[in-house]
Amino acid sequence: MKKGFFAYSSQPSSCSDAIESAITEINKSGLVNLMSWQLLNVNGVMIINEILKQIDDSDFFCADLTGINDNVLFELGYAIGKNKPIWLLLDTSHTDSVRRNRELGFFSSIGYDNYTNSQQIVTAFYKNQPYDKGGALDSLLERANITDFDQPLLFLKNQVDTNYNLAIQNAITNLKLSFCLDDAIENKVNNLVWYLTRLIKLPAVIAELSTIARTGYEIQNSKCATISGIAVGMGLKVLMVCEEPYYSPLDYRELLAKYSNSKDCIAKINPFLQDFKNEYFQLKLKKNQYSNLQHNKKLIQRLDFGEFLAEHEGENITRYYVETMSSSSLIKSEYNIVVGRKGCGKTATMYYLKGELESNKANFVCTIKPISYELEGLIDVMKNVPKEFEKTYLIESVWKLLIYTEIARSIYEGFQRLPSYSITNPEQEYIQFIENNDEIFLADLHSRIVEKLTEIISTSATSATKESDFKIRVSELLHQNVLGEIKKQIFKIFPKGKNIYILIDNLDKSWKDNNSIEFQCRWLLSLLGVTGRIIRDFSSNNTGPGIRCHLTIFLRSDIFRHVMLYAREPDKIEYSKLIVDDKETLFRIIEERFSKLNNDIIPSELWDTYLPKVVYGEDIKDYIYKRIIPRPRDIIFYFIKMKEIAVLRGHASFLESDVAEAHKQYSEWVFSSLIVENGVSIKQMEDFLYELVGEHVVIGKDEIISRARSAQIIFENESDIEHFIDHLVALSILGRETKQDEFLFDYSLENNKKNKALARKLGSNRYKIHDALIPELGCT
Repeated sequence: MKKGFFAYSSQPSSCSDAIESAITEINKSGLVNLMSWQLLNVNGVMIINEILKQIDDSDFFCADLTGINDNVLFELGYAIGKNKPIWLLLDTSHTDSVRRNRELGFFSSIGYDNYTNSQQIVTAFYKNQPYDKGGALDSLLERANITDFDQPLLFLKNQVDTNYNLAIQNAITNLKLSFCLDDAIENKVNNLVWYLTRLIKLPAVIAELSTIARTGYEIQNSKCATISGIAVGMGLKVLMVCEEPYYSPLDYRELLAKYSNSKDCIAKINPFLQDFKNEYFQLKLKKNQYSNLQHNKKLIQRLDFGEFLAEHEGENITRYYVETMSSSSLIKSEYNIVVGRKGCGKTATMYYLKGELESNKANFVCTIKPISYELEGLIDVMKNVPKEFEKTYLIESVWKLLIYTEIARSIYEGFQRLPSYSITNPEQEYIQFIENNDEIFLADLHSRIVEKLTEIISTSATSATKESDFKIRVSELLHQNVLGEIKKQIFKIFPKGKNIYILIDNLDKSWKDNNSIEFQCRWLLSLLGVTGRIIRDFSSNNTGPGIRCHLTIFLRSDIFRHVMLYAREPDKIEYSKLIVDDKETLFRIIEERFSKLNNDIIPSELWDTYLPKVVYGEDIKDYIYKRIIPRPRDIIFYFIKMKEIAVLRGHASFLESDVAEAHKQYSEWVFSSLIVENGVSIKQMEDFLYELVGEHVVIGKDEIISRARSAQIIFENESDIEHFIDHLVALSILGRETKQDEFLFDYSLENNKKNKALARKLGSNRYKIHDALIPELGCT
C-alpha cells in the first residue's frame, strides 16, 4: 500500500476539519495510507525531523495552500526537492489565500484543485490519483533550459534594501565568491522553474527573509520558505537569515539565523560562507545528477530566450545584444548620459559598452552600481545640511571620493584575479597601498562615506564654522590627501595614453521621496561638474601624457526630465536617447536571442517551425506588438511565458492559445511592474489601477478624476489633475486620442507635448487603457 503525507495549516480551522475528514474517508478505501502532521504531535510539541522523515518515507505528498503557511510551503518545497509526486489543494472561498497564491505565482505550473468541503477533496483525490504520478521535480525540469552557471551561490535578497543585505553581499564578495542574485526589489518573485534551473547547478543558497515589521514581508517569506525547502530536499547547503522581529516557523528554525544589528548579521553569515568556500568542490560534485537531462528533452523544451532582466544575464548578454546605438555615440565628449525609460535596455547597453571597450587593451573600464540603500542613506544625510555652501561643497567632495575610490578598488580587484607570478613590482606596490588604506578603498559605501558625513554635519551644526575651516575638516575626514596619492599610484601602473571609462548605473534606485526631488536633481547635476575636474586631474601628468577619462551615466528618462528642470544651462548637457520601441527592432532582439542561445539556429526557424502565422485572424507580430508596452524587457518576458505555457501543455510548437494565454500572464506581470516603475510619484497608484477594473477600455477625463478620488488621490487644482494624467500617459497606462477613435501612447516620453496639442485641437478628453493591462483589469 502506498503512503502519502498531507501538509496543511491549522488555520482556517474549517479547512483543517475538511482535510482530516477527507483523510479518514480515503484511508477507509484501503487503496493508500494518508498521514497528516496531526499524528506527529507529541505532547503538543512538533518534531520537525519526524515530519521530514515522514516525507522521505512517503510515496507521494499532498498539501493545502489555503492560509499560505510558511511551514507548509517549506515542507512542500522539501517534497519537490525530493522529487515526490505532488498534489495541491486550495479553498478558493478564502480570498486572501487566492490573492497571495496568485501573487506568489509558484504553483500554477503544478496546478491545484479547488475545494470548500471534504467530499470535494475525496472526489478530486481519486480523480487525480497522485499516488500514480511521476516526481514533481522531474516534471518541472522537463520544461526548463538547464545551462551551466558560473556562480556557486544563490542569494535570495530581501524586498527592501537595508544595511543587512548590503553586509551579506559584502561578506560574499570579500571571500571572492560570485553569486546569482534574486533581487526582490527588481522582481518580487521569479517563476518556480527559474529557481529550479539554478538549484540543480548551484550547491548553496542564502535566503534573506523579511521581518514582519517591513511591508511586503508575506510574499518574500513565502518565496524563501519554498525555495529553501526545495534546496534542503535536494541536499544543498542552506542558510536562512532574518532581521528581528521574526517568529521562527518550526520547520526551519534550526536553519534560521536572526540578528538585530549589522555586526551580529556578519557574525552569523561568515561561518556559513567560510564553510561553504572550504567545501565547495565536494558540494559541486553532488550536482551532477541532472547533467544529462537536457539531452532527453523535446525540441521546444530546449528553446532559450534568455532572461528578461539584464541583471540576471550579466556580461553574457553581449553575445546576443542587438546594437541600437554605436559605442562611439555612448562615449562622446567628456561625459554622456544615456536616457531611457525602465525596461528599455539601459543595463544591457551598459554591459554591451563595457564589453566593447574592454576588447581594446588600452582601455580600463570601471562600473559603478550602488545599491539603493547606500544612495538613500547618503542622500538622507546630505539633504539635511543646513548651510548652502556646506551642502554644495559636500556633494562635490563626496562624488569625487566615490569615483576615485571605485576606480581604485576596481583596479585592485582586477589585480586580485591575476596569478601572483604575473604581477609586476609597481602593481604589487599598488595592491599594498590599497590594503594599507582598506577603510577608504575596500569598505562599503556606508562605512566609507556616510559615517564620516554624519560626523562632519553634527560638528558643523553645533559650531559656527567658517567656510575655510569647514573645507579643511571635510578634507581631513574624507581623506582628500589620499586621492592625490592614488592618482600617482595609477600613473605608475598604467602606461601613458591609457583610457579610463567610468560607467554608472542604478542611480534611479534612490529616487523614492517626492520631498527631496530638488535635492536629488542637484545631487545628479553636481556629478557632471565634478566629472570635468576628475578628467582634468587625470589628464595632467608631470612626466608626460596623462590618462584620458570618460564618464557615461545610465538614467531613467522621467528622472532626467526632472534633472533638466534644475540645470542652469540644459542645452549644454550631453545625452543620448535610448529608444527601442519599433516593431522591427524588438523582434530582431528576440531573433538574435533565439539564434545565439540555441546553437546559432537561423532566426527564420523561429517563425517557420515554432510559431503560428496568425493569432485569431491577426498577424502574430502585430498581435504581440499591440499587446505589450514596446520595450525589450516586455517582449522577452512575453516569449519566455509563451514557451513555458506551450511546454506545460505538452505542445510541440506554440499554438494560438499559448500566445493568447501569454498575454494574460504578461498583463499580470506588467501591472505589478508599473506599480514599481511609478515609484512614489503618486502613492495611491495601485488603488487607482484597481479602480479601473471592469471599466471600458476608452475612458473619459471625468471618469479618470472620479476613479482617482475614489483611490484617495487629492487634487487641489486643475494643474494637479493635468499632472496626474500626464503621469498616467508617461507610464503608458493611458494613450491620448489624437484623431477620431485613434489613440497614441508616449513610449519615448518625448511626444507628450505634441500629442497633447493634437488632442486639444481635436477637442478630446478621451483616453484608452493600454492593451497590455486589459486582461488583468478585465476591461471591456
